[in-house]
Amino acid sequence: MSQSPLIPLSQREMFSHFDEDCLKRFEDFLEIVEYPDGKELTTMGLNSLEDPNALFILMEGEVDVFASQADPTQVPIVRTMRAGEVLGLVSLMEGGQYTASCITRESCRVALLSKEHLARIRDEDTPLAAAIEFMIAHQLARDLRMCNRRLANALQDGIDPDSLPSYLTR
Repeated sequence: MSQSPLIPLSQREMFSHFDEDCLKRFEDFLEIVEYPDGKELTTMGLNSLEDPNALFILMEGEVDVFASQADPTQVPIVRTMRAGEVLGLVSLMEGGQYTASCITRESCRVALLSKEHLARIRDEDTPLAAAIEFMIAHQLARDLRMCNRRLANALQDGIDPDSLPSYLTR
């Protein structure tokens, strides 16, 4: 039996609870794709329900995340995602439109999990579904911690709370 190409992910914090057997089962549901530098993976505002991909698991490379539909060369980068991180979580959980544009910063290797396969995993492999949901919760917690830190820093720097988007102040 050959080693799963996902094994290097098990060295990453978010995937440390996946054992080799779990990774091998997960691999059966994924499509591994190579993307060139500058490839747009998601486009802010586009309907994610039309995209068959639910999750983008970054295996190698870096992806810049932009929170504007404007020309990415004119928009500050919200953050850079690195190997072991997961893209597409908000649209997966809520459906609807992508909340950010994601563009490869360099050539990347990405494991794609379709919405259809995610539903099959939930129906057919409860332990794998639990591992995936833990991974998603871990990424969301990291993202929330980062947003809280940025918001606290902005407020300490004298940002007027009334100038913040309403979803941050509701």
